[in-house]
Amino acid sequence: MDTLFRISKQFRMKLEGLPTKERPLEIMTFPSGACELSSVLLANLLVKYGYKVLVVRGKRSVIDEAYSCEVYKEVGHTWLEVDGKIIDITADQFVDCEEAVIVSERTIFHDSFEIISKTFDMKDWLKENYRYLIATKR
Repeated sequence: MDTLFRISKQFRMKLEGLPTKERPLEIMTFPSGACELSSVLLANLLVKYGYKVLVVRGKRSVIDEAYSCEVYKEVGHTWLEVDGKIIDITADQFVDCEEAVIVSERTIFHDSFEIISKTFDMKDWLKENYRYLIATKR
């Protein structure tokens, strides 16, 4: 089994194993709506293993099922890129992807997104978005 796949699968299993009331709000309904924080937390782990990681943010238009006619809405998704491989532990929140953990050079699913950004600076990202997750000793 590929090392990236093994690490990603184990990480996802740990997130799934957290009791719902112990999960941060952003991953309460994991994997649905949990792609950004889950990806960044996994990225932090992968960086500790020595990988160079990019956080990829994308968007696409999908049919809004709340309407009886074809009305489109824009949805976003976040995943990782490591050594040219896509790492995604939340893609199965979408109806057109059934895989719980993806480690692949390319997928039709990810090709359906317009890339908004590919960056990674863990400290700045956490400070900006999730200050309460950063434990500071005083």
